[in-house]
Amino acid sequence: MGDLSRNFSRKEFACKGQGCCGHSAPVSLVLVEGLQALRDLAGVTLVVSSGFRCRTHNERVGGAADSQHTLGLAADVPCPKELAMERFLAMAESIPCFARGGIGVYSGWLHLDVRNTGKARWRG
Repeated sequence: MGDLSRNFSRKEFACKGQGCCGHSAPVSLVLVEGLQALRDLAGVTLVVSSGFRCRTHNERVGGAADSQHTLGLAADVPCPKELAMERFLAMAESIPCFARGGIGVYSGWLHLDVRNTGKARWRG
C-alpha cells in the first residue's frame, strides 16, 4: 500500500505546485506516524490535500512565511464524511505528536503539524 506507512505514500505529500520544485516531497516520519495513528483510530481513509509545499508554491497559495508545510512537518486533511468535525478534532488531539504540535480547524478540514516550537491551536 504505502511506501511511508501502511496507508500513506510519499506521493501523497508531494508539492502540488506547478512550475516550481518538480513535486518534491520531503516529509517528517513523525508526521506520517501521527497520521497513520489517526487513520487507525478513525477507521476510515484519510486524504492529504496538502503536504509539503516548496516556498514558491507556499507563496502562491498565500501560506504563512514560516509555514510548517515548507519544512515537511504539516499536512492538511479533509474531515472524512463519516465523522463530525468535532469528533475528528478530538481524535487528532488524542494523538501525542499532534497534541504537542499544531492543529488548525478550518471549514471541512484540519491542518495538522508536528512543529517542535510548542503547541499551537487556531481556527481559520
